[in-house]
Amino acid sequence: MNKKILLIIALVLSINSYSQNSKFSIELSYPILISEKGNDFDFIDFNGIIDLGVKYNLTENKKIDLGVGINTTLLKFKVNDNFTSFTRNHYIFQPKIFGKINLIENGKLDLISGLGYSFDFNSTENGKGKTYSGINFNAGMNYLFTEKIFLHLQYDFIMYNKSELVYYNQNLSLVKLGIGIKI
Repeated sequence: MNKKILLIIALVLSINSYSQNSKFSIELSYPILISEKGNDFDFIDFNGIIDLGVKYNLTENKKIDLGVGINTTLLKFKVNDNFTSFTRNHYIFQPKIFGKINLIENGKLDLISGLGYSFDFNSTENGKGKTYSGINFNAGMNYLFTEKIFLHLQYDFIMYNKSELVYYNQNLSLVKLGIGIKI
């Protein structure tokens, strides 16, 4: 297992050493659900497992950049009330467009805002599941820690299609905290 991790790190670093002014970045984050109560259900043992994102800058300006990206998020929680008890896994895919504003002259702090569409594929332990979808808004900040590595904080708000029954009041709010690398 350690050899595989070292191989992945070596591969990323070798790609990084050959790239010049690459427009790609990869982000690894931990998703945190803002509200753990929705409708009349209590979410117990909620776990944000992982969020992985890839971004591509379409433009490179000193103040404002535009780009496209996709995030995938894995969430897991248990619902338990008087009538039902189950565990649900959510796999959320979020393609988006984003804008990035450099807040400080040296380029170490960026404000990012995006708009996209989310697809939420979920399943329970008995194999039954549904797919939800809706518009996704996000806002966040990146702090450039080194030349290629940055810290990442993002807020996501997903408005699911109102005709679908969703356990979190037809909206989902997440905070994602993580690290990224420019490759």
